[in-house]
Amino acid sequence: MIEDKIKIANSGLIKAMEAMKENENSETRNVFVQELLNSKLIIPSIIKPEPVDGKVPKGAVMSFFSVKTANDESMLFLFTSAEELNKWAPAKGKHLILQNYQQFKTFVIGNNAQYDGLVIDPYGANVAIRRKLIETIDANLKPMTVKQEKIKVEQEGLQPAQYASPGLYAAFTEVMKRHENIRAAWMMQAKREGDKMPTLVLVVNFEGNDQRSVFNMLARTANEFLGPGESIGMMRSTDRVAASYIRGLKPFYKKDLDIEEFKRRYASANEEKN
Repeated sequence: MIEDKIKIANSGLIKAMEAMKENENSETRNVFVQELLNSKLIIPSIIKPEPVDGKVPKGAVMSFFSVKTANDESMLFLFTSAEELNKWAPAKGKHLILQNYQQFKTFVIGNNAQYDGLVIDPYGANVAIRRKLIETIDANLKPMTVKQEKIKVEQEGLQPAQYASPGLYAAFTEVMKRHENIRAAWMMQAKREGDKMPTLVLVVNFEGNDQRSVFNMLARTANEFLGPGESIGMMRSTDRVAASYIRGLKPFYKKDLDIEEFKRRYASANEEKN
């Protein structure tokens, strides 16, 4: 069901909000911001006059739901799942819009801003995000370009990575742990024609069909560890080429893999290279 897919997509954000509520500090706040960037949230709306055959009539007015704070701030309602939405009000009679961060931030900042902030799951975690925080997030976002291309490799094909930093492994592991749909991952490399150094290729085993969202999320994580001109490729483990090269290799991440076991595997791999 679509409701289940939305909840799984936001599983990292849900866990991040729980952790921040339990112990708010710089680390839990940073994780929350990272997961906010990866999220897709439900925005309930009312459209008058009602759409006909799925088409919005010309001149129709769309209104949203918000709450006023004691400081007279107008905060837009957003929800991580249908379950959280129903804690507030039934979905019947409302039109549900699913938006990512780049879309829903425009309710608060930019030329069409209508609200002073956002409140996520108001009858659950009840996390408020004010305009100042969103402006800070945007000011600190590192530019990133994600494009789809076929990775053409030389005769050696994909090989286990030799040049990935420990920080990149750790960052991927932390993000994947928070997302229920990611089951395993392998760090590989490919020597592309004309390149002096191999390109990292992350091979990911995940559930569902939203490949773009998963890859964008992981690309955003990798972006912090890539230097000028560096890139990382991504392939799904079900890809015929990727599957042939990872067969028999241990993933660096596997769902429910103990973090100490991950560290031992990484140390062991470094010893073998040296």
